[in-house]
Amino acid sequence: MAKKIILLDRGTKGTFEEKKEKNIDNFEKRWAEAVNRIQSRTDGRVRLSLLPDDEDGMPVDVLDDVAIKGKIYFFQKYDPFWDDQGGGQDYTSPVVKNPTWLDIANLASEMIETTQDYSHLYLDGFEVISTNKGVKKAHFIMGS
Repeated sequence: MAKKIILLDRGTKGTFEEKKEKNIDNFEKRWAEAVNRIQSRTDGRVRLSLLPDDEDGMPVDVLDDVAIKGKIYFFQKYDPFWDDQGGGQDYTSPVVKNPTWLDIANLASEMIETTQDYSHLYLDGFEVISTNKGVKKAHFIMGS
């Protein structure tokens, strides 16, 4: 499956590094706009740290790509060690079908708000930990 390039205008003047930097800037702008749509609080914004490169080394926009096929929900255990503000709790998402990376980022933002863990904002991925009656259960892999 071909990946969507953020901006790959090979006719633009400039070095490879300048073009790559422009691609990253365009992705970051789109990502910021998406985050603003899905969350109003600035201190809980999830950050995406899994931006891949294409075969030419240009960053690829994966926000609209399906991250996993089928039904899935996310569970994250509350850890009071990371709760600076108090009031956090375990997070369980609704079941979603064929979520995109943007959908998963939205759920990760909700998880941050619910668990009150503002130390781990980087979405590195997720891990499926079980399956029951065709519905996968996963947890977020978050970094700081």
